[in-house]
Amino acid sequence: MTAPAQIGDANFGGNTKLQLPYENREPWALPATQFSSTYLAKLDRRGLEINSLDLRHTWLLGYDDYAPLNITPGIGVHFWSGSQTLDLPPRLYDLYVDLEWQVWQGERSAVLIGATPGLYGDLERVDSETWQWSGWMIGTLQIGRRWNLVGGIAYLRQLESNWLPLGGAVWMPSDNTRAEIIFPCPRLAQRLYTTEDRTGWLYVSGQFGGGAWSVLDTPEQNVLVGYSDIRLMGGLEVFHRQGHQWRCEVGYAFSRQLRIDSIVLEKPSDSIVAQLSFAF
Repeated sequence: MTAPAQIGDANFGGNTKLQLPYENREPWALPATQFSSTYLAKLDRRGLEINSLDLRHTWLLGYDDYAPLNITPGIGVHFWSGSQTLDLPPRLYDLYVDLEWQVWQGERSAVLIGATPGLYGDLERVDSETWQWSGWMIGTLQIGRRWNLVGGIAYLRQLESNWLPLGGAVWMPSDNTRAEIIFPCPRLAQRLYTTEDRTGWLYVSGQFGGGAWSVLDTPEQNVLVGYSDIRLMGGLEVFHRQGHQWRCEVGYAFSRQLRIDSIVLEKPSDSIVAQLSFAF
């Protein structure tokens, strides 16, 4: 099954990803299974090291008969070390289902919604805060051949206020350049090469990182541990005609916060981020 290609996506951290629709220039099969590894280094005594692994598989429904629906169950694990003041669990888990639905599409506009419900925590004791969700709703409007206006709203687990507006524009000055001038996930991508079976893109982007997890505090009670950061990333993304793709990113994470039940208790020092993902 084939579907409109998505060159890049806006990663809000955790498992929430916003995929922006645009004119299909590479009608290649989309990969179904994706694995990613993200590492944040501890650079000094105030640092926090995080090593995250994520595995997901996507089922594509519709595209020919009815509105496209993507269903993506996944599992993630996070290894934490380095906090000087908080007794954090060494491992946290994500068990989730990511849903993405294109509810309406016209000749020059579209409306998409996405939601990611799941269980997030150390899973020692499951309570109401272990069950969480993130999501987004976005509309796009094509203006001419090179511009798309974008507007919507996202609900993010890692933000204290949760709700975050989305807005901006996608500009493609040429077939080889794509600028996503969108708050809060800007991205500038440049095509490096194209062959008969693959194409490669180089990009820089901004991202939100983090999440929230329900963690056992006493035998009778959990607390909600939240982590958030802002990331400036650069990466290389390669798409293969057979449906394979891989991505390598490096960047810098700052404005890092650790919260317990919405109270900021620690601000880890800045970190270097490295991420590798591949899909098939």
